[in-house]
Amino acid sequence: MSSLRRHLTDRRSLAVAGGVAFLVTPLCGWLFSCGCDWPWHGLAAHCNYFDPAATRHCPWCEHALASTAAILLATAAGIAVARRTIPSVKRRGSSAVAAVAGLAVALATLLLAGTLTLAVNG
Repeated sequence: MSSLRRHLTDRRSLAVAGGVAFLVTPLCGWLFSCGCDWPWHGLAAHCNYFDPAATRHCPWCEHALASTAAILLATAAGIAVARRTIPSVKRRGSSAVAAVAGLAVALATLLLAGTLTLAVNG
């Protein structure tokens, strides 16, 4: 099995990527007050990006390349931490601890990216 495939199918990596995918839209709504919300509340359906009368549009929805780069960077950072956390410990539950650590790093990276986005876009 190739190294990339092994990394992408690792449970810790999948947990981090899934967590980021699940949390990024509500985080966007919280950071930018744009209307993005949890999946059961419509995700980006109520985002002000789709409202032509809005005075300010959601910066992550408006600049898809920048938001995609932030999400990919956060996911990669989280996976890197999850894959390197407790590598020598073979105890039960160590994968869960590693995945939580990776998700925490990914969320911190997204918060930093969102803060920078707010600083640039005013």
